[in-house]
Amino acid sequence: MSRPRSTYPARLPSRLRLGVALMVIAAAGHALGLWAPTLEHVADSTWPAHARFHAFQGLWLVTGWDIAAILVALGPFQRGERWALGVLVLYFGFAQLGYFVSMAVVPTGLPPGLAVHLLYLSGTIVFVAGLLLSRWRLPHDAPALP
Repeated sequence: MSRPRSTYPARLPSRLRLGVALMVIAAAGHALGLWAPTLEHVADSTWPAHARFHAFQGLWLVTGWDIAAILVALGPFQRGERWALGVLVLYFGFAQLGYFVSMAVVPTGLPPGLAVHLLYLSGTIVFVAGLLLSRWRLPHDAPALP
């Protein structure tokens, strides 16, 4: 019985490896960073039960997006499957930018302190850097993915 042949190139270009690593780090940090503050709201008995329900539902949904982004980046995106780029762009638009859209929609509900905003901004920049880096061809690398 023969094993299926891998569709990965023998050696992935360094810009792709670095770009994927940055996206994975940003998505994992995004997922982990949401749990503690959101669970505080879920446990807050001064919040209506329905609001706590939606807080947890949102946490679960965004965590799913984060996990999906990690899996897509590590697999289909590295193999150059065109649809994977679309999924990662959608993830960026909805999961990574969601914090900043929420700031605009509910400006009176912002988390206290500048540190939280800077952490979200840093993670978003790291994700975009990874996405852009993995798409551009560097002179010493193999041709860019389609």
